[in-house]
Amino acid sequence: MRTTTRRPTLKTVLSTTTVAAALVSTGCVTAAASASASTGVSHFTPARATALSQRIGAAKELDSSTVPSTLTACNNIHADNPTYWISSANGRYDFVADHGAGVILQLVQFPSAGAYSNEAFGTWSAFDNNVSKDDNTSISFYCNGDLAIRTGAGGLIWNSNTAGKGGKTLTINNSGNLVMTTAAGAVVWQSGSRADGIQANSVLPSGQYLHYNQISYNGQGSYNSSLSMYTNGNLAYSINGKTVWQTNTKVPGSHAALTTSGQLMVISPAGKAVWSSRNGYGSINTGFDTGAAVIQVANSAQTIIWRVPGTDFIPN
Repeated sequence: MRTTTRRPTLKTVLSTTTVAAALVSTGCVTAAASASASTGVSHFTPARATALSQRIGAAKELDSSTVPSTLTACNNIHADNPTYWISSANGRYDFVADHGAGVILQLVQFPSAGAYSNEAFGTWSAFDNNVSKDDNTSISFYCNGDLAIRTGAGGLIWNSNTAGKGGKTLTINNSGNLVMTTAAGAVVWQSGSRADGIQANSVLPSGQYLHYNQISYNGQGSYNSSLSMYTNGNLAYSINGKTVWQTNTKVPGSHAALTTSGQLMVISPAGKAVWSSRNGYGSINTGFDTGAAVIQVANSAQTIIWRVPGTDFIPN
């Protein structure tokens, strides 16, 4: 979570060498991570997510009646168009054509944070780090049913590989999942995306998880992370499916909560706190961002008050 109004450019800030080394240190290295250790990995930063949401928010204020909820086959949206996104019915998620990327944003508001009240968590992104920040990138839903993110010159960044499968409508639902369906409503493809973060005074129920996923050009640097509240009472953070950190709590049915003081806690069904991040200086204007692995306050200092142990290599 970041609160800057400056639109940053994507940089190669996270390498697979770094990821592999970090996973080795926790005993979680995978063959895939080791094999790709020589390639660069980009990261769709929280700062960029917030900058995007601010641009979209300003456009919606100018003309909220033009915000589309679906993208139908044979149509596209472009980064330089007046409307370059589709929104969920509840207004909490946007699928956006950005410069060099297609991105799903979770929109978050902190009502008492003043100038820092509108934030966004990136929940899913597909991008090419080498594309210019001025590129008129498109999200194209072809008549043959394939969904593709392309550069302004037509270069492929990512596609769904759904040509010939009958896809007709693309919608982002109220849970943040981007779904392609046939004319009859059958699901052809879905992003599997969901909420990336929670705000202060919110809970993560037993059996639920937060998730962040990024896909870079040609699959180099594909990366995902999750914060999972397991039904056995354990809260765990994973990268590419491998556990990096966990609370080792064992009270079945417990839930996680981010308190109004900005502490992440595991609370038993009886209401007893069985684990706490024990950080301070938070407020109601605090959120946990799974992609960045931090608890951060929405303020001018962009104050990080807690980080998931073992994730210092993740950029903020």
